[in-house]
Amino acid sequence: MAAESVSILYGSLPLDDNFGGSTNDEGSMNVHVDPLTIHLADDVMHVKAWEFPGWGSATSESADPAELKDLDATLVAATHAHRLGEWPATAICGNDILSSCLYTAGIVAVRAGKLAPVAMAVVAAILYLYRYIYGEVVNAIPLNGGSYNALLNTTTKRIASVAAALGILSYVATGVVSGTSACTYLQSLVPSLPIVHASVGLLFFFALLSIIGIRESAGVALVIFVVHTTTLIVLCGMSVVFLIQDKAAILRANFHADYPDVSVAGAAYAVLVLVSTHVGQIRVHGSLSTALFFGTCTAMLGISGFETSAQFVEDQAPGVFPKTLRNMWWGVAIFNPSISFLSLAVLPLPILTTHKDTVLSAMAKAVGGRGLETWVAVDAFVVLSGAVLTAYVGITGLVRRLALDRILPSGLLATNRWRGTNHWIVLAYFGISASLVVALRGQVDTLSGVYTFAFLALMILFGVGCMLLKFKRSDLLKQHAEGRENAPWGVVVVGVGCMVLALGGNLVSDPAVLSIACVYFSIVMGIVMVMFERVFVLRLLLALVTAMWPKSKGEKKRTAAGDGNGAELLNGHRNNSSGDQSTTGDDIGNDGGGGYVDESSSAGASPFHALSSPGMSIARAIHAINGPPILFFCKRPHLPTLNKAILYVRQNEQTAQLYIVHVTEKREDMDAFASVVSLFDRIYPKLKIDFVQVVTHGYVGFGPAVVEWVSRKYHTPKNLMFIKQPSHDCAHTIANNMLYPSQDREMKQLTFTCRNCSHNERVPEHCIYVNKLVKDARNQMDVLPEDIIDDPTLQRDFDVVCPMCGQQGAAFIRSHDGVKQSTLALIWICLNRDCQTDDNGNRLPTHRWMDDAFR
Repeated sequence: MAAESVSILYGSLPLDDNFGGSTNDEGSMNVHVDPLTIHLADDVMHVKAWEFPGWGSATSESADPAELKDLDATLVAATHAHRLGEWPATAICGNDILSSCLYTAGIVAVRAGKLAPVAMAVVAAILYLYRYIYGEVVNAIPLNGGSYNALLNTTTKRIASVAAALGILSYVATGVVSGTSACTYLQSLVPSLPIVHASVGLLFFFALLSIIGIRESAGVALVIFVVHTTTLIVLCGMSVVFLIQDKAAILRANFHADYPDVSVAGAAYAVLVLVSTHVGQIRVHGSLSTALFFGTCTAMLGISGFETSAQFVEDQAPGVFPKTLRNMWWGVAIFNPSISFLSLAVLPLPILTTHKDTVLSAMAKAVGGRGLETWVAVDAFVVLSGAVLTAYVGITGLVRRLALDRILPSGLLATNRWRGTNHWIVLAYFGISASLVVALRGQVDTLSGVYTFAFLALMILFGVGCMLLKFKRSDLLKQHAEGRENAPWGVVVVGVGCMVLALGGNLVSDPAVLSIACVYFSIVMGIVMVMFERVFVLRLLLALVTAMWPKSKGEKKRTAAGDGNGAELLNGHRNNSSGDQSTTGDDIGNDGGGGYVDESSSAGASPFHALSSPGMSIARAIHAINGPPILFFCKRPHLPTLNKAILYVRQNEQTAQLYIVHVTEKREDMDAFASVVSLFDRIYPKLKIDFVQVVTHGYVGFGPAVVEWVSRKYHTPKNLMFIKQPSHDCAHTIANNMLYPSQDREMKQLTFTCRNCSHNERVPEHCIYVNKLVKDARNQMDVLPEDIIDDPTLQRDFDVVCPMCGQQGAAFIRSHDGVKQSTLALIWICLNRDCQTDDNGNRLPTHRWMDDAFR
């Protein structure tokens, strides 16, 4: 049964005369176009019935303004509820990064000798660059995921999955290595302590703590962080005293020692010296260059944990993330070089290299005796245990994001009624980590090398993500108030280059790590890719089953036709002979559609009936996986944008249904928009494309409340919704998968909105918008809002000349000089009642304070 020829006005053609275009200030061409009408001829599309999701429809939905207002208030309250402050967030990742000095000081001394402090300082300088790389990316896209999040917004999901696999591998290695290292330190005090059993018990304890909740875990982490920092300060202070009393004799002796020899892979050495040699380990005579290079490469392990803060940024209060980066950098810059230098002043190099795994305990014993040694050993156990907690927090944030993006099973998102935490993620991580401890029998040297490989690879990928963000998403990058969070191209290139050299140096000095790391990485990547490509795997399995169990002889050929029955067939319902499609709202612009018809069987036949029983089960599984829809919010029917969105969904998402959602404040004639969507619905028969118009009835248009309303209406998580990259003037930006007020520019137009009548009006130009909403419920702006008056971070200038009326009596409120935060609004408030009045002396509407929030 063939479809009738249909004419659809869907696009446009450029005019003659140099394409009828003009070039704007940014160098882009504005092309003037004429209408183009396309005639769809009769056609037959050969698509299996069970793969056809049905033709799309056009629907209009009405959102209640009162409901949107309640959602807006709920979202604003949720933004600031149960968020981590500066120091709890710093403690979670700081325990990992500051615990690294427990083992890096010794192993760096083995490679760099007397240049170990210099190598530590070089690493701190490289980390300073990454402080701004991380700040710029996360400031633009403040979502959990770290490197995965950066690559997801600049590349494809398949490429981002590589970073996800490395992240999972890194956190598994972190938990196992830190747990066993903590128990090894404790064994120095309790020789009979079984490492394997103690490590498993430690992992289980922090699993329970993670199930209790991140805020409670952060409290424990903060206590550990304070105790460890105090211990390091005491140890450094007593080491300085020892240095003075010893008159730097040990330090001078160490500085007169030769540079240590290093072992490198034979193949790498051949490349470096341009000679032919056998493949194997070669002992290279130590020099200043080898000590500095290999010492710096090894010292990179001393900053592990820096990437963790980006994994739980959604759990941090606004403005906290850059502070955690700053605090971690200061911790690394102060303690790592200082402890490395003081270890050379306290311990002779032979003793230092002998006790390379317990350098701090050896230092404590030398400067403070047995008592201080015991204190340091207990502190090492505690802070390494804190690194285990960091691994739990990091893996929870990462896996939760991957599950929301349907890269890992959605069952991992289940929360318990007791604390509302993702217990399956925690328990799965505990099971994997504990099994590794048992399998390796507590010997985690090889896993330490894997951890180094995974960590450095993640840092490189994050830097590459920053480069791609600059290149492909430059408008998305937002400048901090003082521009300090921006990473210039030179900073990014140098930072990534240093990380690449560090990774290469570690692999050259221990090439066995690469093969071991590849084995572990292949296992994790295989699991991730099977989940990501599970539809493709099932289709291969279906083809195999179909070949082994041939189709029934009664199967009939299916063709595409135009009677509107496709959706009914897919759902196994009886066909609607009228060809109408049911919609949940007011039907607009529906052109009837088409469907799949069996020319000889009953119209009500199931699309799976031609498959054998095993094949039918597999096809139903594919159907279930492709069931959840994807939503794309679209402002206008721009053909290239719509096509790119559809191609992205086909290449990256596992779905058979796409909603094109258009939000408008009042009902409009959307037949043209619906026709364009209908055209794309015909072009991609394996993807059901529906058009949805959401009418807010005078309430502010596209924004957080509308996104939340649509999410609830269609039972679709916000991770399965996306928009085109916001323009530079967009009033919203991305955070927590919702849209919040933009920080792109200082000058913003605002709107007053009345909660009773939904009336809204533009704010006069003299209101200068920076970031957060200023809230008050006053009807007149002749009195300063109390929340502005009581805010200690604001500076006020009264009796200022009003830029509107030219009289004194205005107040100008702004941030105090030196206050670094992004939670304020700079605003002019004129206290002159005669300012902006009509002929009768009545104040104009633009001077009313209509609502408790700017929108």
